[in-house]
Amino acid sequence: MKAAVIVGILIVVVAALLWMRKSPEQARLEGPVSSWKIPDSWSIGRGDRDGKPIITRFNLGLRPLIGNPAFKKQLGIAVPFTHPTDNGLPGSQESEQLYKLEDEIGRRFSAGNESLLAGIITTGNMREFVLYTSDESAAVAKAEQLAKDINHHTVQYVVNDDPEWKVFKQIAGL
Repeated sequence: MKAAVIVGILIVVVAALLWMRKSPEQARLEGPVSSWKIPDSWSIGRGDRDGKPIITRFNLGLRPLIGNPAFKKQLGIAVPFTHPTDNGLPGSQESEQLYKLEDEIGRRFSAGNESLLAGIITTGNMREFVLYTSDESAAVAKAEQLAKDINHHTVQYVVNDDPEWKVFKQIAGL
């Protein structure tokens, strides 16, 4: 009986070690952009800006795409908080709305890899979603529609040239 328990524990330990050693999913960037497989590999950063917290989340799965000429335009979608806390972050109810908005941004912009959600910055009474797009006019049209459709927050957006992905590298600490 003891031997069976020990063997069972060893099997679980070996399985866990093999699972942990599994290499992260690699990006597949062959063929048309719409067929690319880009893994989600999100990382979180935290710091301070002017004495207030800054929280960043960024998809390290996009590293192989840094500087890719198909994605030289950076779209920033900024959402000012309606009821920020004293430290400039959203409260729990507002956070829930922002997470739903994040899902909506992913759904609207990421189809066929047209735009890539690269990072999210939360600080200073605002959350900014950082995307890189291969189709500026489509991204602007989607951002305009998003601003019209969202009634619980004001949605602002801007498109900038960023062929070297400077914004992404800054928030990701690369």
